[in-house]
Amino acid sequence: MIYSSGNKIQEKDTYTTTLPEILQAQAVWNQNKTVFIFLKDGDRDEERITFGELFSAANEIAFHLIKLKLKGERALMLYPAGLNF
Repeated sequence: MIYSSGNKIQEKDTYTTTLPEILQAQAVWNQNKTVFIFLKDGDRDEERITFGELFSAANEIAFHLIKLKLKGERALMLYPAGLNF
């Protein structure tokens, strides 16, 4: 877990931590804060995802890959345009 001052990721954190660790820290500090907005029609029709939801979805994918004994292996995941991507 990242322990930077002010509960913010700093550039120095990116040299010593992994992307999953950074996402976990953001999910703890900003669980209900929107991280991505996808505009379905390119203008108004939107979907949102929070740091907490993104972290949960990433963990679910990781769990399935580990369950298939694919830890450390490359994976190609294809998704249509949208927040699932």
